[in-house]
Amino acid sequence: MTGMRGVSMRLILSIVFGTVLNPLNSSMIAVALVPLHHDFRVDLGTSTALVSGFYLTGAVAQPLMGRLADLFGARRVFLTGLTVTAAVALAG
Repeated sequence: MTGMRGVSMRLILSIVFGTVLNPLNSSMIAVALVPLHHDFRVDLGTSTALVSGFYLTGAVAQPLMGRLADLFGARRVFLTGLTVTAAVALAG
């Protein structure tokens, strides 16, 4: 099935799916901060470090993934990332 100008609908859906994951992860962490703070009995700075670590990891990993996409192909890196994310989500 093709969309506008011959672009595959599978391609469009995969890009949309991958793009939605980052804000979704941010939202889940933001909602979980208060319960993590209370359940693990840590101070606010420690629970906030979780969010800082998440964004720092993203800031380092995104350029790295771009380089890996140059070396191994964007499709392979993208699908590997989606597979790892799905596996971790299922394990959680």
